[in-house]
Amino acid sequence: MCVEVGVTHIAFDDDLMLFSRGDISLLGILMDCLSHLERCSGPAVSPAKPDEGGLGLKDIPTWNSALLACALWSLHSDAEFLWVRWVHGHYLNGVSIWDYVKRRRDFLLMRSLCDLRDTLVVAYGGRDEAIAGLEGCCVGEN
Repeated sequence: MCVEVGVTHIAFDDDLMLFSRGDISLLGILMDCLSHLERCSGPAVSPAKPDEGGLGLKDIPTWNSALLACALWSLHSDAEFLWVRWVHGHYLNGVSIWDYVKRRRDFLLMRSLCDLRDTLVVAYGGRDEAIAGLEGCCVGEN
């Protein structure tokens, strides 16, 4: 697939995300692990990042829905991302994400995108309204 879409190099960013329950004892263990990682390999927790979000605790279901909505918009708008090209070539095959019929064998992200799509169509009262609602959230600086 990489050759087909012209990818010659893949690089990974240096962000690290850790997930756990919000127990104080577990947060202490996570901080100990991060300190050990820093001593062994060099990457350190950025002081600016904890300041942006306290301890970086987020409402995961809300963030998940927001990120899925942006991914849905990327598929709708045929954004120039490798994963969008892959989904269009492997799953959609010329069919709009709005017309795609979810299958049990689809990978989890695809099933989740279809579930969100269906939820948005009902919540907004129709397909065109859902698209307009997504555009308002996912385009520009919003």
